[in-house]
Amino acid sequence: MRQTRSIRINAPPERVWELIDDDKKVPSWMPHIVATRYPGGRPRGDRKGARFVQEMRQGDVVSSYEGEITEYQHGKLLGVMTRPQAFAIHAVYHVSGDEDWTRLDYGCDVKPITWRGYMMVWWGRKILNRILDQQLARLKFVAEGRPVDI
Repeated sequence: MRQTRSIRINAPPERVWELIDDDKKVPSWMPHIVATRYPGGRPRGDRKGARFVQEMRQGDVVSSYEGEITEYQHGKLLGVMTRPQAFAIHAVYHVSGDEDWTRLDYGCDVKPITWRGYMMVWWGRKILNRILDQQLARLKFVAEGRPVDI
């Protein structure tokens, strides 16, 4: 399942990039993310190929799953592949704009890797769309300094 979105954010690209690239700031717009750890230490410079472990809260349960940075161009492009238990998610953030506004182009491929994953993607596609829309709306609100009421 492929999802794409393009949104305009009334904030400079540097601010939006900081929210996407700084692991400590990601939970401000993705509240289900508890923590991101890099077993080999957080890389500096080109982060492509870096592996990480992300902790995600689902209700009262916190699960850990592995990921990898697939694309990286500081200030402009971040691609991450995460592998929850039943499917793989490849998300790409492309940031552009000028000093007053940002265009964020987002793409996400969700690929089932087990029969359970096929069922989850099939039955949960509307929920996944809603989660994606909420996350990007939260990112926009946080970047613009508006209260997040979603």
